[in-house]
Amino acid sequence: EYSIEIDPRTISGEKLGLLKGFGFNRISLGIQDFDQTVQEAINRVQSIEQIEELMAAARGYQFRSVNFDLIYGLPYQTVESVSQTIDKVIALSPDRISLFNYAHLPDRFKAQRLLPEEALPPAEEKLHILCSASNQLLKAGYVYIGMDHFAKPEDELAIAQAKGQLHRNFQGYTTYKDADLVGLGVSSI
Repeated sequence: EYSIEIDPRTISGEKLGLLKGFGFNRISLGIQDFDQTVQEAINRVQSIEQIEELMAAARGYQFRSVNFDLIYGLPYQTVESVSQTIDKVIALSPDRISLFNYAHLPDRFKAQRLLPEEALPPAEEKLHILCSASNQLLKAGYVYIGMDHFAKPEDELAIAQAKGQLHRNFQGYTTYKDADLVGLGVSSI
C-alpha cells in the first residue's frame, strides 16, 4: 500500500497519472470543506469542479482507494453548511472519509492567528456538527470505523473491522499490523 496526501489545489488529473506511475495506489485529498465562505476564511479555496476532475482521474487510473479529509469546527461552519458539504462528498463517493476536529491553537501555529476567532463555532455547535455529519454519512451507507474515520462497506478497512482485524497507528486505521511510514513536508508525521 502506497498512499499520498494531496492538497487538491496543487495537482491535476494528469499529475495523478504520474503518481500512479510512481507506484502510489491510494490518495487522500485535503478537502476540508466545500463552503466558499469557509474556504476563503481558511485560505483553501478549491472548486467542486476541481474535485470532480480529480475523482474522475483517480478512478480512471484505478487507484485502490480515495480518501477525503474533512474538518469540522472551522470558521463560519454551521450544521447546515457542513451538511451541504457532506451532501457533495457523498455525491463524489470517496472510499474513505476522515472527519477531523479543528483544534484552534494560534499560540502554537502562526497561520491560525489569521483566522477570525469570533467566527469559530462554539463547542456545543461543533458537537452538533459532528453528530449531524456522522449521521449523514451513516445514512448514506458509510461504515463508522472509529474516532474520525468512515469507509464504504466494501472498503478494506470496513472488511477488516468486521473480521476483527483492524489496526490503529499514529496516522489512523490500517489493515496492516506493522508498516513503515515515511513523512515528507513541513507538517508530516
